[in-house]
Amino acid sequence: ASAVTAVLMSWCARAALARHRVACKRPLTQKPAWHRTGFRCSRTVPAVSHDVSQCVLAVDIGTTSLKAILLAPDGTALRVSTRGYKRGTHAGTTGCSGAMEQDPEDWVGAFCEAARDVFEPFADDASPAGVALSGQMQNIVLVRGGKSLRPALLYSDVRAVGEADEIRERLGKNDARGGSIDIDAKLANFKGAAAVLSKWKWLAKHDSALLKKSESMLLGAHSCLAYVLCGGAKDAAQCDVTTASTTGLLRPDDFGDGDDSARWALDAISEIAG
Repeated sequence: ASAVTAVLMSWCARAALARHRVACKRPLTQKPAWHRTGFRCSRTVPAVSHDVSQCVLAVDIGTTSLKAILLAPDGTALRVSTRGYKRGTHAGTTGCSGAMEQDPEDWVGAFCEAARDVFEPFADDASPAGVALSGQMQNIVLVRGGKSLRPALLYSDVRAVGEADEIRERLGKNDARGGSIDIDAKLANFKGAAAVLSKWKWLAKHDSALLKKSESMLLGAHSCLAYVLCGGAKDAAQCDVTTASTTGLLRPDDFGDGDDSARWALDAISEIAG
């Protein structure tokens, strides 16, 4: 996972946790949490002695589980929870070799459960100063109206081998003087079938209806959770520079020069994706 890459402060965190606390506090219909597979919640200090409004809830959306930790201002870990995903990683319904998908709703559900675990000792209206998110990157998550439209194509999904070859051929064609153009001159960190542009092109071929229906394409699990927590607001569909650097969608001449210089490779993207 990357370093912390998205922070939702004050009203956004409070409103999000208030909305999701309703779901998180629903009555348990199965074994108590401490008996469930994939669950861990540990206390390192007496949590209730701290003012939650001065704390930060840090969340990492990993490939196999979601981890949440409530941190005091001095960095002390007050509560920790790990929650696995309902379906986990799967190959989807396409039958394609190399397909790796996850249901974004599982990320949201795991967040609800972890938030319930972490805030259990505190008052119902307790809210942190902010929520910090990190997670798996180089994904494709199609969203609309605050929800995902299909399972996410993960960073490890390499079904788009043919599409990657087409991209290399198109962007790496000879220049007017007969010299060859390497794809690295147009796209930074292009990773073949695992690259976001290859998966994007695959979706355009095989799931074009949902691609057109989507209002945003998110590129990380943490980006998706931030979008959901903000109620699906269009301006919450964001991508941090760390995540962008993994996608293969940045301009190579700006790559690695710092956050302020990173730019999308719009010419190359438009040539492939339209």
